[in-house]
Amino acid sequence: MPVHCFLNLSFLLLLPVRDLVFWRTLLAMKRLLIFLILLTAFAANARATELEVTAGGVFSGSSNQFSAQIALSNLNVLENPDLSLGFALSTERAGVLIGAGFDFGPLGRASTDTSFELIFAGGVRFRTNLRGTLGPVALELDGGFWTASSYAAKHFIIFERNPEPVSTNSFLVGLSAQYRLSRNLTLKFGGRYVPESSRVTLALENRSGAFTLSGGALLAPQTSGLTFGATVGVKFVPEDAPYRLGIEILLGGKPSGFTFGLALDASYDFLNVDEEKTGNLTAFFAFEPWREDIALPLRFGTNLEFNLGPGALLASGFGGATNAGIFYAGFQLGYRLNIESLFPQP
Repeated sequence: MPVHCFLNLSFLLLLPVRDLVFWRTLLAMKRLLIFLILLTAFAANARATELEVTAGGVFSGSSNQFSAQIALSNLNVLENPDLSLGFALSTERAGVLIGAGFDFGPLGRASTDTSFELIFAGGVRFRTNLRGTLGPVALELDGGFWTASSYAAKHFIIFERNPEPVSTNSFLVGLSAQYRLSRNLTLKFGGRYVPESSRVTLALENRSGAFTLSGGALLAPQTSGLTFGATVGVKFVPEDAPYRLGIEILLGGKPSGFTFGLALDASYDFLNVDEEKTGNLTAFFAFEPWREDIALPLRFGTNLEFNLGPGALLASGFGGATNAGIFYAGFQLGYRLNIESLFPQP
């Protein structure tokens, strides 16, 4: 018996019956892996960039949700205009991503991403995004609809720094804009409409050396009523240092009284003796009790990417809690393979 078959059977014998559904799905993903390997051969000419395999789990008390995913991203089909494809299959969903970029020379550049996901538990998710720059102005349009929750599509999404709404059947329309008033001063606007939790933000950002200071206002119509507040933020990005730090604070009110928000971000780059980047470590903490559209108002996590061979080793750990005090934890391990490094261009 081949070694890999023996290992698969050994794992199945150790698992309780309730976990066999997950592993059947995981074993079925081998078919996609074979397909992606064949597609990788095509990628040698089409300049595909990355093949990523990840697995992990989300845990809360006696509830355990395991997940695994195989994804091929940035498969370049055309170069002018840029057109790329991405494919993903996980234990929760199958999805396709189409990206396009348009270069208008000195006038600016525009790009778009559109994704469609079929959720195995039932339902679909569709998102599209259009970004563009024209001189000092940058615009971004966002839209989509879904008939399955973001958690059903991707369990780890509840831990993200900026998680998607958790509603099961809804839609989103968004607009953000930036206008560079001067070399260091930028005016930012953001707005999105989701029936159960919308928001409008306005901020002024000033960059002075390694520090970037920002201040603004938030209006967020939600199911329980209008949430409002003032925001202030500080980012510290030294030019020659491998680390970056940021903090953002919200002070405001909602129908139930005073509310606040706090977010911390940190990043560190690993460098070799030649000062070349060999990896990156990021960490965040967010506590946003005012938000009614997410599962975990309290979230924190860390993500490690470290160059290993022709790709990068991936490792992530997460934690969070609901307003009711229910704690969630999660982890994810994987490897991202750089396809182009296997097929160097002549």
